[in-house]
Amino acid sequence: LLFYIKHVIERESMSDLIMALIFVTAVLVLPFWTWVSRSTDKRRSYAIGIAFLAAVLLVLTAVTPQVPFWVVIVLCVLAGIGVSAAHVLPWSLLPDAVEYDEYQTGSRHEGMFFSLVTLAQKIASSITIPLTGVFLDVTGYVSNAAVQPASAINGIRLLVGPVPGVFLVIGIIFALRFPIDRQEFTRIVLELEKRRREAARAHA
Repeated sequence: LLFYIKHVIERESMSDLIMALIFVTAVLVLPFWTWVSRSTDKRRSYAIGIAFLAAVLLVLTAVTPQVPFWVVIVLCVLAGIGVSAAHVLPWSLLPDAVEYDEYQTGSRHEGMFFSLVTLAQKIASSITIPLTGVFLDVTGYVSNAAVQPASAINGIRLLVGPVPGVFLVIGIIFALRFPIDRQEFTRIVLELEKRRREAARAHA
């Protein structure tokens, strides 16, 4: 994203403001996405939020240095809304999986679930960061050069928009296949509460 700001839209002097707008917006919008995940089906909420983020990223690929800065600001705010969804909604699905696992196995494994997700994130970072460098090198990116070749500019555009967009869409497909909707989750929770009451009476 910093390469995008510097070389694609040529607003390096505004990079701090741009990054701040994205992440401050993301923080401010967190309660909204929390409310959405609690008020509607979590799978649908995830699909809407992540699709919104993917759409914003694709729009970013069309931005040029000639675009007015106010348009960049609007896109930053929209990107922040999408980033907020990406940080909240996946975690809202995880407790449902924990409850479903207890329903199936009779034991709770919260630590295992959260540890696996954290591990997956670290593995993803360890893979994607070096791959980004390799991809930029292949496209002809010249380190510390003020002006980059067109191939490098296009490579940065791909990494900002279409590439993450594809993976976000794949995530949406997996989310929509998630087997627990709101009604099923409510049924599971009620069943677990019934089991716990029966277990408590048996130990009394």
